[in-house]
Amino acid sequence: MRPPGKVPMPSRQYSWQMKQLSNGNCIICGKPRTKYRYRCDACTAKQRTVARERRGREAAAKLAQGPVTATPEPESLLQRAVETAATHRSLP
Repeated sequence: MRPPGKVPMPSRQYSWQMKQLSNGNCIICGKPRTKYRYRCDACTAKQRTVARERRGREAAAKLAQGPVTATPEPESLLQRAVETAATHRSLP
């Protein structure tokens, strides 16, 4: 545990990234940034591909479909409420 009041030094990787960011460069490869905040176009495209693969193709397909609003039928809600009330009554 570090002593109270002592602030740790930033890592060399973080220092390099902040230097590149202040110079207007990509924090991954050091190339000039164009329209993105932290990365160049190539690194942004690569990061998006990796994120898409991590989520899986099914998740990407669901995102492409848009929001799904499935509302339960009123009869099923009433039936569920009756079943819940019946189970609570059976308890001692």
